[in-house]
Amino acid sequence: MIELRSARESDLDFLVELRNEPESVRYSKRGALRREEIARDFLGRPGKRAFVATRGGTRVGYAVLQALGRGVGEISVALAPAFRGRGLARPLIARASAVALVDLGFRCIRAEIDPRNTRSRRSFVGTGYRRARGLEVAARLLCYEVTSAWLRSDVARAPARGPARRPPGPPPPD
Repeated sequence: MIELRSARESDLDFLVELRNEPESVRYSKRGALRREEIARDFLGRPGKRAFVATRGGTRVGYAVLQALGRGVGEISVALAPAFRGRGLARPLIARASAVALVDLGFRCIRAEIDPRNTRSRRSFVGTGYRRARGLEVAARLLCYEVTSAWLRSDVARAPARGPARRPPGPPPPD
């Protein structure tokens, strides 16, 4: 089972390493970040909350939720390389989305995803996110979103643990 807790100063080395891991950088909007930038972004920015994802007490990834205004928020997630391919992305996305919608009061959550990142696209779509047409960022990122109605869906109510229920298929259509 995936658990989320607020990121702390003692998590900074983990966050820096994971945020600047080559695959994370490849698909990020901003590329590699300095330690100070990550500390400010993940631990000290108003309207932005970082969470460390754990499984059995081991840090496996993170989720960052940022308020964009008018009840809309943005989500970004990352799993440590050793935990990728183990069915943890969807439970992480589901748990973080529930926190955003219930605890933080967002009405809509968006994920901006590089079109080449088929793993991420597949995970978000498998968690119930749908393509938001017309919201592409700089014509280079695709936007997916869920609204508070997602909380009543079967996907949201499924246990946020274990491997994905469906085997990986082709990436979602554009």
